[in-house]
Amino acid sequence: MAHPLRLLLVGPFRRRRVGGVKTHVERLRAQAVALGIQVRTIDPKKWGALLFPVWAATSDVVHLHSSNGQLVRAMTLMARALRARVIATVHANLVDLSTRDQQGFLAAARGGAELLVLNQSSADFLVHHDVPFSRVTAFLPPSNAEREAKRADTTRLQAMLRRVSADFDAVFITYVYDANYQHSDIYGIDDLLDFFGENPRWALIVLCGCNAGVLSARARLPNVMIFEGDVTVIEVGHLSNGLLRNSRTDGDSLFVQEGLYCGARVIATNVVSRPHGVELYPFGDHMRLAAALRRVIAEPRPSLSSTDRFDPMDLYCPTPVDDDAPCRRLDMPSASG
Repeated sequence: MAHPLRLLLVGPFRRRRVGGVKTHVERLRAQAVALGIQVRTIDPKKWGALLFPVWAATSDVVHLHSSNGQLVRAMTLMARALRARVIATVHANLVDLSTRDQQGFLAAARGGAELLVLNQSSADFLVHHDVPFSRVTAFLPPSNAEREAKRADTTRLQAMLRRVSADFDAVFITYVYDANYQHSDIYGIDDLLDFFGENPRWALIVLCGCNAGVLSARARLPNVMIFEGDVTVIEVGHLSNGLLRNSRTDGDSLFVQEGLYCGARVIATNVVSRPHGVELYPFGDHMRLAAALRRVIAEPRPSLSSTDRFDPMDLYCPTPVDDDAPCRRLDMPSASG
């Protein structure tokens, strides 16, 4: 029997970090292990990153999850020199990255990395530069174990949603993984505070992964609540009138994907291509945003979405496998659990 496929995942595995990319790589690790893959992880912002050459030398596949193009380039060249296959998922919108990071991803691709991009803007950028790539979704549904780990925070948010829904005409949820990470209002929270100040009968719950106190000090509106925690979005989305993604840029928002997956209405800026079923509006256009929210309030909820899923089997084991192969097929959980 061949040895198990050896996979090195590089991404934000820091314990205290909460966010879409971290959630994706944690789910990817769990599902790869369930496929029989031998998985090791490195967080490039921790000291363990110094072991990258050693671990890359004993890996069949190195999968990079970073928007730092210079880092991706350096790790790609090193891993390819050690004869590992390299995959790099670009979670950001390539068009919005710095020139240095863009050049880093282009150099990584030309050095042998297989680029995975998550939106049409990034795809168009790579087509323009004549660089091969695959366009995928980063969506993986949560496992039962993840749901259980997040049960306490999820239950708290469910209770808040029920209370708030009784006091307002509609309630929406938005998300920011770190309240300290608000450069140029990237998640549009300040813009939403202005908007909901103009619409006092609609409530907004800001789901914040960490440092919620920073937002609480600014969000002094009776119809805006800040909730800090790590929740299973697919278990709370249906209790709201919709999930609201007011970002200035995006890759493939997990928040948006999970809303569609659980059958919630999703309203998002048109700064990048979005999945079918998302209600779109231009960032900063409050009249268009208000019209979009009125539509989702008035219209019935859609049925559970057939959201596209990321398939680790197809990525890491692209050829058919048998019982002696290093990967085995994994059954995916449903939205209802």
